[in-house]
Amino acid sequence: MHSGIRGGDVPLTIYDMDYGLYMSQRVLFYRRAVDVAALRRSFERMLQRVPLLAGRLVRTEDGDLLIRCSDGGAELSVVEQRGTIEEYGIGRSATSELARFTGLHSGFRLVNHDAPLLRVRVTLMRSGGMAIGVSAPHIVMDAGTVTRFLSYWSKEHRGLPWPGLDPERAALLAFEEQARREVASVRARRLRTALHDVAFVAKIIQHIGPVESRVIRFPAEEVSRLEQRARESAGTEGAQLSTYDALGAHFWKVVTALRGYAGRTTDKLTMVIDVRSRMEPLLSAPYLGNGVTDLTCDLPSTELSSASVGAIAVQIRRARKAFTPEAARAAHAQHCKDWESGRHRRLMDRVTARALDGNMCFNSEAGAPLYDVDFGEGRPFWCERPFYPIPRFVVISPAPAGDGSVDLRLALPRDDMRKLDSPELQRKLHPVAA
Repeated sequence: MHSGIRGGDVPLTIYDMDYGLYMSQRVLFYRRAVDVAALRRSFERMLQRVPLLAGRLVRTEDGDLLIRCSDGGAELSVVEQRGTIEEYGIGRSATSELARFTGLHSGFRLVNHDAPLLRVRVTLMRSGGMAIGVSAPHIVMDAGTVTRFLSYWSKEHRGLPWPGLDPERAALLAFEEQARREVASVRARRLRTALHDVAFVAKIIQHIGPVESRVIRFPAEEVSRLEQRARESAGTEGAQLSTYDALGAHFWKVVTALRGYAGRTTDKLTMVIDVRSRMEPLLSAPYLGNGVTDLTCDLPSTELSSASVGAIAVQIRRARKAFTPEAARAAHAQHCKDWESGRHRRLMDRVTARALDGNMCFNSEAGAPLYDVDFGEGRPFWCERPFYPIPRFVVISPAPAGDGSVDLRLALPRDDMRKLDSPELQRKLHPVAA
């Protein structure tokens, strides 16, 4: 489908390119289907408001990427299948069926090909139910943007106002260009980048063994008790702790206990952070692109092992508070220099690189409107996302009920996942369960 609007080339920022060609995906499952013709019309209106999504991905001579706003079109396909929609949820994952519901395409086949950036697949079950799957490269839509796109599309479909998605990145590109100008040798950069890519692939082969995933429900009452437990053991700063701080500290202790502390002096928690508010006015809140980066909290292993969850939550909070707008800009300026010099691995993001060193990576979408995406026939009963096969990658998402419950999405080495089922580790994971 087309927007009917053509424009010039939109260069991508280093933030955009930071996650390589990793694909952002979501699938929402509904008990009742909507009118497909009306869905097509509202999707076309979305493209008219955000014509960049109908563009094509092009690599420049110096290796960077841009979006050519040629109105090549986005894809909305409709598939009919027999039966009713399955009861996906806890214990019945649809992760292995993402390709069926999204029409998954490889990011590597997008560059310099006439391939849609945005693909949507609507699966209609003849006996009732519907799935809407979205797939787009992370450089155009990070996970939060995919969720916002679905939320805004549902509002457009119902004739409700929505705030828009902003593709403007000129100010950030100018900031990055100024930082990159201090590094001159493109040829040397390409050589160093190629060597880093080879080293990165070797590291993946060396470190990634069998990894399993699981979704674990934490009811709202248990979440509240975990927060209260952290605040009570945090001393004078307890009242300032957020749900993010409390849950991050709790899961960090549990995941690291599974791994064990032998042979290390320091443990690191890598947090995925949205930088839009910290980078204003270089980026806007509705920025259409990748707006996430990573932030690390380091603790001595002995402290992580022995300190209360409240004390660890305080350290997480301090690390996040120290990441001020000034600190975010300084960090990104240095990252631009590293990128230009070839010291950055371009095959995969820094979060993955740090996970391969054994660190826990923590991402929260607990406030995302995943289960508020209503196209007129009710809210989804389940949202599925890809399994990220990186050990110790932890994501917390809202649960379908919308009552404050959260779903813990956990990827662990197979041996650690088996340990998690032991009574001792279950008591650590659920210390305040009703």
